[in-house]
Order: sequence, then structure tokens, then C-alpha cells
Amino acid sequence: MCSALAAFSSGVELVDDEGAASAADDLCTGKIFQRLQRISYLADTPPITILVYDSDMVSVKRPIEPAGRRRWTGVSLVSGLDWAVVAEVSRLIAGGPRASGTEVEEATSTPADFAVRLAEEVLEEARLGRSGHTVLALEADANPMEVGLVLEAQFESGLSERVEVELIHLVSVVKCGDVLRWLVDPAPGDGDDLDSGERLAVQIEFATSIVIADSVPHDILRVALGLIKSLNPTAAILSLADICTRNWVRGDTRTIWPARRVGRTMGWMLALSSSRSVVDPRHGVDTLVWRDPRPFHSGRLSEMIHEDLRPERVGRIARSRGLTQLATRSSSVGSWHSAGDNLSLQPTDLATWSPDSPAGQELVFFGLGLNLDRISDALDACLLTGPELLAGPMGWSRFPDPFPIWPEAHHH
Repeated sequence: MCSALAAFSSGVELVDDEGAASAADDLCTGKIFQRLQRISYLADTPPITILVYDSDMVSVKRPIEPAGRRRWTGVSLVSGLDWAVVAEVSRLIAGGPRASGTEVEEATSTPADFAVRLAEEVLEEARLGRSGHTVLALEADANPMEVGLVLEAQFESGLSERVEVELIHLVSVVKCGDVLRWLVDPAPGDGDDLDSGERLAVQIEFATSIVIADSVPHDILRVALGLIKSLNPTAAILSLADICTRNWVRGDTRTIWPARRVGRTMGWMLALSSSRSVVDPRHGVDTLVWRDPRPFHSGRLSEMIHEDLRPERVGRIARSRGLTQLATRSSSVGSWHSAGDNLSLQPTDLATWSPDSPAGQELVFFGLGLNLDRISDALDACLLTGPELLAGPMGWSRFPDPFPIWPEAHHH
């Protein structure tokens, strides 16, 4: 599995070096090799100067900025499932003409390590006098949430009197056809792809702007936009034509610390902040918020997921997200996330005894034609009964647990 990142710079020269890292997705395992493509564009507005990378990586030096002037670099992160469309949207956002680039293939460790090294490189270039707007295009394998949060934190810590680098946009390029394919109506065989639906959902949720990249019939557009707006109520929805007319570095289109803000305003986070269990349908999408302080019986939960959450029984669950606790793993809080037909339970860094951890279950379901009562009843049946609760963690450890083993958590 590979990931690629391209840098489209209208005013920032990114120099390749042997230590440059590349993007990685947290779903990848083992040693990952990736393509890193960096392209710098001819700029047409000062103080951005002419920078052109051709296939031989030939560049034109920029003039030195006046002493005492703070150099500002704005960074936009662009993600999507279709690399070709993501690259084209990045070019349009950068506002420059076509340019040739180079590709290198390197090993990487984790998305966080990649983002730290990328941030250090951008900051160093800014200290050397580079400024302007840099657009980083992530291929589908890269996780924009992890990369965005780390970049933002690194840029903040690297702020100085002479240099200011900001993450200003999180852009997701989405095809309505993909929304239906991966979240609403997966085709036979698509269930073998365990990654694309989750990647698409994260890309939709973690964005300040969402670019609709295909033309579809009105009924498909209505369903796709309904889900997009439910998963991310605060993002600006743009067409491809809107990209060219939008000023991407103007103050009123920028978001202060966008990664942190988006992390708090994703649809499922906003739903959990409500005291209601059933959210009024919006955009034709049903939403259920389900909470209970008791842990799940792992055996019953596994059976329920396979038998009772099927579309013919409860409607189409397009996306579910939240935090969960399994009785057999009583010390850890799990992360629950489903997209289309695939559901995964993963460990978090939260310990159940931490005051910051939720008690039991906090789950949100988004879908079409959902039977909310049936979903709630099915989940209720998986909770520990009174006698099971009295058995305590020692007794719970003997319950059947068919879920994959979690890595040992390191709680801090």
C-alpha cells in the first residue's frame, strides 16, 4: 500500500533531501514505500517570486525579503480518493500554471513522524526566506486528520518574530458517486476493500472545504450532499468552478487553527454534544445518538453486528462513530467506526479509569431509512445484564471475545 504527497507551491521552494519523509496512512502495516512529488509553480503576484521546478529540479532564486519583515506561509492540505483529481484541484487552488515535477520513493514510519518532518522542512524553508501559499496534496492512503493535527501543532510551536507558518485550509475532494458506492450502496465485492469507505468518511469529516468533483443526477446529488452535510455540518461545499473564483489566502476564507476546530465540529462530535438521543432528520439523513454506561458483552456484540445491523433489518447505516467499552477489555476505551458495510473496533489511548474517558458507550449512527428503535434494541441486548455486572472484571475476562486482539495500550 502506497501513499503520495505533492506540494504545489505558489511561492515556496521545497527542496528534496535524503531525509525527507512521505505520507502514510494509519491503516498501513509493515514497511511502506511512497511516492513524494513536489511541484513549485510560477507565481504572478508579489511578494511571491518565480519558482519553477522542471524534471531536472532547476529553480530560480528568490530575492531577499526586507529585514524585519515577518515572512508568512499559508499551507493548505488537500485529500481525496482519486489522486488525479486531487492533484488537479491542488493546482487550481495554488493558482499557478502547469509544471513538471519529480517523484522519489522513500520508506516512512508513521503519519505523525511524516507530518513532523514535513512541518520542520516547511518551517526551515520559511526561515531561509520562503513565503507564500503552499498546497500539499495527499494521496488516498494518507490520513488527513493525523497529518493535519500534527502539522498545525508543529507550525504553532515554530512561530517566531521572523517566521509565521499557518495551516489555513483542509480541503477534501469528493465524488458523489463514491459517497454512494462506499457509504450507501456498496457493490458486490466492494466489501473486500476494507479501507476506501473509512478513508472517504474521514476525508469528509475532517475538512473546512469540500469540493464536489463529479456531475451526477439530481437524486444522487441530493443523497450524497445530505450525507456530506450530516458528517460535516460546518464545511463549505464547493464546485470545481468555485475553486478558481475563491481567494484561498484572504482572511475571510481562512480558518484559525482549522485542524483543531474541525476536530471538535465533526458531525458525530456535535451529535454527542447534544442531550437528545434522536437528532431531527436533516438533509434526508437519520441520526441516532446511543449512550449507556454499561460495557458490552463481546460475544453478543459480535453476533449482533453480523446478524442484526444488516440493511434489510435496520436500514442503511452509512456511517457510525463513537467510543465503546468491551467487558473483556475493561481497562481500555475502544474507538468504534463503520463506513458502509465495514465496521472496526480499535483501541484508543484512553483508559477506562481516566476522568476524561466516557463511561460505557457513546455511539452515533448516520443513515438512510434507519429503524432507530431496532438499532437501539439490538445494542441494548449486547449490554451486560445485572448478574453479569456483579461478576466484575475478573468474571468478565472469561466471556467469549471473538474480536481481533488489540495491541497493548500505553496510557499516559
